[in-house]
Amino acid sequence: MLPQRLLIGDLPSASGGVVCVPFGAQLFEATYLMRHKGIAQIPVTSNRTRLHGIVTWRSLALMYENGKEVTLENAMQQESLPVFDSREDLFSCLPQLTDHGYLLVRDQEGELTGIVTYREIVRRFQYTARPFFLLGEIESLLRRWLGEALDTSAIVAVQGNRKAEDRTGSIQDLTFGDYVHMLDGNQKKQQLAEQADRNWAAIGHPTLDRGQFVHHLERVKDIRNRVAHFDTEPLPRQDLRELTAFADLLREYVR
Repeated sequence: MLPQRLLIGDLPSASGGVVCVPFGAQLFEATYLMRHKGIAQIPVTSNRTRLHGIVTWRSLALMYENGKEVTLENAMQQESLPVFDSREDLFSCLPQLTDHGYLLVRDQEGELTGIVTYREIVRRFQYTARPFFLLGEIESLLRRWLGEALDTSAIVAVQGNRKAEDRTGSIQDLTFGDYVHMLDGNQKKQQLAEQADRNWAAIGHPTLDRGQFVHHLERVKDIRNRVAHFDTEPLPRQDLRELTAFADLLREYVR
């Protein structure tokens, strides 16, 4: 399945409101709000629809370096402002974010609704990209662990429903569902359950609780399926914790 399009308006900070100062305000009003709110930029507007410019710490520094009179207008950046409609594709806006460090977002009525910064992007993709890296590491560790302990016949056993040419006997061709079938002694197919018992004995870790391990592996499989379908919502933190915990567990057993 192809990934769904991610719009800039999908980010919470794009519609969560924006702190502005009115055109004609004193510069100290803007800088006070920037310090008080912990923000690095503040738009100067009229009625939230007309954007006159934006005050940033960089634009303030340039005003002083150029010896200009200390006023709100002189402190504003007014040209080439990165303003985007909330329906814009997020990835097409990233070059402007790189250049400016922020993106201003308007709704369909032209009103400023939010500011997207690097912090928001990092927060968003921490829970989007990290699961891919964790799942990749988990699969690599499983392949090393199972591949070293089990022979080709154990691998072919879980490939029984595939065409003959696809029963490769290679650990590289298995899915997370296959890993579960290789180790789950309580599955319905007796032949696979008995093979799973032999596989678990071959692994040779009697202190590892098999029931909990298989249950955790099934949870990882379910999370992997959700991630593979490119759900636009960030992965729940509990799911991310489960992936992290399982990766940590495998690192202890795979050397």
